Amino acid sequence: MAGYRRLSQKTAARKSMLRNLVTSLIVHGKVTTTETRAKEAARIAEKIISLAVKEQSNFTTRTVLVSGAKLDDKGRKILRTATSKNDRKYDVVEREMKTKTVQVDMPSRLAARRQIMSVLVETRDEDGKRVNTVNYLF
Repeated sequence: MAGYRRLSQKTAARKSMLRNLVTSLIVHGKVTTTETRAKEAARIAEKIISLAVKEQSNFTTRTVLVSGAKLDDKGRKILRTATSKNDRKYDVVEREMKTKTVQVDMPSRLAARRQIMSVLVETRDEDGKRVNTVNYLF
């Protein structure tokens, strides 16, 4: 990842530091660091941003059939009572089939997305849920 600056770090520490800097730059839009670290992070960030811009519109849309729980007007799941073979009653969630339009990446965009994922690190939001950092670029 680092071209010619060692940044007084061993290889693993330097790569990890630069990956974290680039990820923070993509997620937050700015980063506070030293000038030499910023230059190295900028080299990496420019490459992945230009790759993302090039592949921005390389996708198709497709309609898929999705099964979901049927909801009432208050947003709660509709349950029905069923009886088992040994006469025990249990609740079953009513389901409905819906069509949904989704984006499907073309092979070149998928390859670019995977290449960018190898540079960025996994981030989490305030709730602790995993956030796909590549989606900030696409």
